[in-house]
Amino acid sequence: MTSGEIMTSGGAANGRIDEAALAACDSSELVDTIITRYHRVHVAELPELVQMAERVEQVHKGNPAVPAGLGALLKEMLGELAMHMQKEELVLFPRMRQGGWPMISQPIAMMMSEHDEHALYLDRIRSLTDNLQVPADGCGTWRALYA
Repeated sequence: MTSGEIMTSGGAANGRIDEAALAACDSSELVDTIITRYHRVHVAELPELVQMAERVEQVHKGNPAVPAGLGALLKEMLGELAMHMQKEELVLFPRMRQGGWPMISQPIAMMMSEHDEHALYLDRIRSLTDNLQVPADGCGTWRALYA
């Protein structure tokens, strides 16, 4: 099984690790996929989204559909994700690349618990943005922010 199959399998999506699928996947490939597909994308895109959200909030502050507080929420999320990704990249991933160790399920479970906490940010974003629905009079920045 490839890392892509694990990342899209029901186990990873609902906060549980599919131990059999994980065992069948090459750890280095999985780590590389997580870093490339998720960590680097978050680092590259979230700061721009923060700026866009702050711009939309300021320019459209009189609009009742404005996602008031979205910029601050994204900043908070970026900080939390940065700490989380650092723990994964400095502690968990090097051990995974080395073949793990007997108690590796504990830090993996902790990271998965943090993923569940991060999902709450996504719920708050959906709430602030009316499920990412741009109003009819939304500007290009607003549309790009929700794209």
